[in-house]
Amino acid sequence: MDFFDAPDLGRHLVGFEYRLKGRERIEEKVIHHMLKRGVRAERAFDSLTDALRYTFQYSDDKYAVGVLADLERMKAHGFKPVGFRNMWAGPPSAGCKGITGVWRVPDVSGRGQLFEVQFHTPASFTARQETFEGYARLRTLECGNAEVSELRARQRRATARVPVPAGALDLLAGADTHGRRDRGSRGAAMQATYYAIVDDFSTRDLPGGVVRRAESGGPERAEGNGAERAAGDAGEYDEEFGTDLEWTRSWVLYSWERGNMDAQCFEVTEYEANQIIERIRGTVTGQIRREGTGGRAPAAGWPEGSGGSLV
Repeated sequence: MDFFDAPDLGRHLVGFEYRLKGRERIEEKVIHHMLKRGVRAERAFDSLTDALRYTFQYSDDKYAVGVLADLERMKAHGFKPVGFRNMWAGPPSAGCKGITGVWRVPDVSGRGQLFEVQFHTPASFTARQETFEGYARLRTLECGNAEVSELRARQRRATARVPVPAGALDLLAGADTHGRRDRGSRGAAMQATYYAIVDDFSTRDLPGGVVRRAESGGPERAEGNGAERAAGDAGEYDEEFGTDLEWTRSWVLYSWERGNMDAQCFEVTEYEANQIIERIRGTVTGQIRREGTGGRAPAAGWPEGSGGSLV
């Protein structure tokens, strides 16, 4: 703890009371990984990147310099960088601003505990806290619920108000900024966008699952404030296919949009999604022989070819 709460490093620790993820949420994630990735509970728990989280906050004028200095200090203390996401350059649909880093505690086995560090300005941290309850609510809403539009619009407004500190866009060059394209306005018909899921149990070549976001386009008027809904919000619905061989309601993409790094989501075509689905189906049913580790990631570090940037 001495490093994380040191008062002389040009920043301070915020949100310390939220450093430990709640037991219910951890159990939800572990059960998800067991069902959708076909792994044991211990392996599922070890893969969680944010069961423990610290948040550094810097003034806008010292943000870029402070982040780079803390990255070097953390490595000097023996913490191993696993991957980063720079969300400052994310599209309007991004759920937050800031930088998320995943680190590993030094351990002779090379599989020490993963933990997350977020790097914020006062404005970006405030926006994240203001939208957390809405994000948690989005994870549970059923298809067609009109509240989705209101919550998504609230997230965009909060994120849009956050000024980008000087130098933030250039930090961690090569790190993922969002993992999806900003798709803009669409037509009125229900459309689906597909994402390959790459996590600690899979690789970019052999994704562990697929997320399907169904959206009904066409601008609508949000009740109460007269603001126009972004196309797709009213009918937005996420489903995930994994080793349970079922399409079920999914929160994975919402978490990815807020910077979580338990999994990465890469937009793919419907044809590519169907190929992934058929491979998973064939592997589970025994129609496809597992090759090597069955498409699982190497024993240590971030999955090969997953796009994460190492420092």
